[in-house]
Formats: sequence, C-alpha cells, structure tokens
Amino acid sequence: LDAISIAASKVHSASQQVIVAGGVESVSRVPMFSDEGSWFSQPHVSEQSKFLHMGVSADLMAELGNINRTQLDAYAVRSHQLANKAQQEHRFQSSMVPVSLKDETILAHDELIRENTSLETLAALEPSFGPFLAKKHKDMIASELPTLAEFQHVHHVGNSPSLADGAALVVVGNEAATQKLNKPPIAKIIGTLSIAEHPMLLLGGQVAAEKLLKNCHLTFEDMDVIEFYEAYAATAVKAMQDWQVSEETFNPNGGVIATGHALGATGAMMMCSLLDELAYRNGKYGLITLSGGGGVGTAMIIEKL
Repeated sequence: LDAISIAASKVHSASQQVIVAGGVESVSRVPMFSDEGSWFSQPHVSEQSKFLHMGVSADLMAELGNINRTQLDAYAVRSHQLANKAQQEHRFQSSMVPVSLKDETILAHDELIRENTSLETLAALEPSFGPFLAKKHKDMIASELPTLAEFQHVHHVGNSPSLADGAALVVVGNEAATQKLNKPPIAKIIGTLSIAEHPMLLLGGQVAAEKLLKNCHLTFEDMDVIEFYEAYAATAVKAMQDWQVSEETFNPNGGVIATGHALGATGAMMMCSLLDELAYRNGKYGLITLSGGGGVGTAMIIEKL
C-alpha cells in the first residue's frame, strides 16, 4: 500500500504520468525471518526501539480492547466463511491472474481458505506467542504500558494471518495517461496517510484510518467498503468495536486470516479486492488500512469513478 501511495504522490507532483505499483512475496522460497532482521536477531535493537513480536503485540491489543479468546476465534471463523462464500461466487475473479505452466493452469484460486473452520476446531489450538515473550519484554511492557502488564496469550495459528505467496500490481496514473493508454480510470485516490503509533501495539492502521478520514472531511458512514488488514483478529475486532461500523461494509469478503498474508504484496491485493467490491456494490468510497510491526500504519481512501 505504501508503494501505491508513493506512486500517487509522484503522479500528483507531475514527476511521473503513470506508474505500476504493488509487491510480490514468496515465503515458500524465502521464509519470514530468514534475513535475520535486526529487530529479531539483535536484542539491543529491539530493546532500544521498544519492539515486540507482532503476535505478542496482538495479545496486548486483545487486553487493550477487553476482547476474549472466543471473540477472536469467532472473528476468524467469520473471515473464512465470508472468503469461502466470495470464492464460491467468483467475487475475486476479475482481479485474479491464474498461474500457468506449459499452457496448464496450476493455480487459479487462493488455497488457504478453510471452509470447515469452526469455533470447535479453533478452540483446540494452543496459543502461539508465549515463547516470544522474554522477561525483558515483560519488564518493558510493565514500564511502558503498566495497565497492560497482565495479559493473556489468546492468538494462535487459527486467528492470526496466514503467511502466503502472492503478488499484486495496480496502475496509477494521471488523466493524460488514461487517455494515452485508452484505459478509463477505475477509481481516484482521495487521500493517503502513513503514521507511527506506540511501537508495542498494532494500532497504526486504525489510527491512520481515523486521521485520514478527518483530513479528508469524511466519516466511516461515508465508506461503502472497508478493507482492514487482519493483523491478528484482535486488531480487527477492536476497530469494529471502536468504529461501530456495519459488518456488511467491514471486510465483507474476509481477510488475510483466510486468504493469506503475502507480506510485501498484501496491500496491493487488498486494493484489488476493494476495487472489485466497490464495483460489485456500485459503491462510491472505499477505505483500506494496514498495521505493521513497531506501530506503523498506512491508510488510503479511494473513490470509484
């Protein structure tokens, strides 16, 4: 999503007329953490920057929002059910590019969606992120966030984003580019905003969305579709509670808990889903927002043309 935001800024400044923006990820070939990034491999860096593993941050978010394990699992079930329904109805089809090998289609749909996911199957899963919480992290939380010093580990592989391979691109251009390419624009980028919130929490996407709407003189009620990155179930549940938005507009086709988080590609993939859903509903405004480790977040508002 940041790539799309940078492309929009370049086009808006007239330094470029048309840019292809997005991302690609192959965690099956280059697994997460294989680069031994300093946040995870050099303790003094994480300590000085007050960084926690994202799963631990998500558990803190559940405590912050007074959200229990059953609520989180119910949200994960919702994500799979909606994604399965959307896939069965071919709702993703207009943006999906099948993968072919020697004229044979070898991949034509998301493979992570589990239609049989239930509260019972998720209840049997053990919490995942306790091993990532060392004593120094507990001390850091007690010092920085004393009201959250006591919390439960409530996230597991079933209510966390599933890592996946994926790629997505969108074309960002000005009016001259659309005429030159003879391609009518699908939507207009109304505004975009990137922020950094508290480094121990996954609040960036929520706060970025709230600030961006205010900057653009719009409200959540104006949004026909909201694509919210499911950075663990707690972030989505908390946003829905705080914003009091309709379930019909909030991740109506599920999210990355079901369809998969392709890391560097996810923002552009969500943009494609948002564009498709706005077209399907004949809606006007759409909001997309993502949270990241270390408290970062990016949001974007688009208007369907």
